[in-house]
This record gives sequence, C-alpha cells and structure tokens, in this order.
Amino acid sequence: MSNASRFEFFKSHHVPTLTVLKAAIEDFSYAPHAHEEYAFGVTLAGRQDFFSGGQFHRSPPGNVILFNPEEVHDGQSGGERALDYLMVYAHPEQVKPLFADALGHERGADFRFHQTLIQDGQLRIAIVELARLVTSQAGSCIDQENALYRVVERTAQVGGHVQPSQVEENVGRIHAALYRQSAPDH
Repeated sequence: MSNASRFEFFKSHHVPTLTVLKAAIEDFSYAPHAHEEYAFGVTLAGRQDFFSGGQFHRSPPGNVILFNPEEVHDGQSGGERALDYLMVYAHPEQVKPLFADALGHERGADFRFHQTLIQDGQLRIAIVELARLVTSQAGSCIDQENALYRVVERTAQVGGHVQPSQVEENVGRIHAALYRQSAPDH
C-alpha cells in the first residue's frame, strides 16, 4: 500500500460545536486516543479495524460506528482496500438536550452508547445527510440542527431507548427545542 492518506475537517458555519471528518487511509493507523465529543461515523469503503471498549472491531462498508465522549479507541485500514469513512463530532453540550428530548426525560442528558458498531440503514443515512449538510455548508442552522436531531433520535431508537410511538409524540417538542437553540436571546 502507498501512503496516500487524506484527512479533511469541516466545521459547521451554523452549529459551532459540529465538525465532520472525511478520511481516506491506506497505510496509516491511529494510536489510542479519545475525543471530548460524541462521534457518529460511517464506513464508506474498505474496512475499518479498531480496538474500543476492550474489544476488537471490524467495520465493513455501511456500518455505523459510535463513540461516547472520552471513549479510548485506535483505528486503521483493514484488508487490502483503502478505507474511506466519515465521522461527525458533536459536543456533549450540543447533544445532551437533544437526547433528553428524544428520550422524553432529563435522564437522556446522560445518554451513553452501549454498542460501538451498528448496522442500521436509517442511522447511516441520517449521519451521511448531516455530514453532507456540513461539508457543503448547505441549508440553514435549523436544517443542520434538525439533521443532528435525526441522528440523535435514531441512535436512541437503535439503542432500544425510544419506542416509535414516543417519537411521534415528540415531534412538537423537537421543533420547539430546535427553535430555542437557534433563537437569539432577548
């Protein structure tokens, strides 16, 4: 393999605590490290191999990778093909109220992922769409916050913390929470 790795970071112009990493790696590995943010990722091509939570993981294309804040992990390309992936980093202070709203109670503010690898098409699509909005600086602040909410909401659903009927009941509160976050203080 040649050393043709590429790392591009995109900071949202609308949501200051939201960052996207688009990476393509061949002959590169991450030493063990952690992030202060929640990390929502998708393996796009190749395979991502990493240790996290005392376990070895292999993420093929289409898999979703979730890291809690301060969760130590490493990473490298696995197999013969180059690894392409994206990660969305969201600061806990940005997503805690969204988890609380999605879960319908304040306890959601302390939400932790219990699975690192998830195969879920809806969550994958939500993460990729949020990343697209940030990397292309498309849409408004509300659009990006709403896309982040969809990622948080689906993560809570996949984690078994929200029943679909609860999600429908939360629609009005979703819009109110997004408005409160984006409305200027008076």
